Amino acid sequence: LAPALILVAVIRALLRVEELLELRTRKLRDSEERYRNLFESAAVGIVTYALNGTVVAMNRAPPTMNLIALVIASNE
Repeated sequence: LAPALILVAVIRALLRVEELLELRTRKLRDSEERYRNLFESAAVGIVTYALNGTVVAMNRAPPTMNLIALVIASNE
């Protein structure tokens, strides 16, 4: 194949990879937003801990509500 055709094919492939990356990034942001909204609006207290016992996140549910504690696989 001619070098120009190879270059065009490579550019097309790179543009496709960029499109896929943008799509996946958008889907990840949407998923993170749904999780954050669920976490923040939950009627129960949610606390996530790192494996070393450090509090990673805690929502603002009233302290009289039930508490759900989650341990996440992280060394934060």
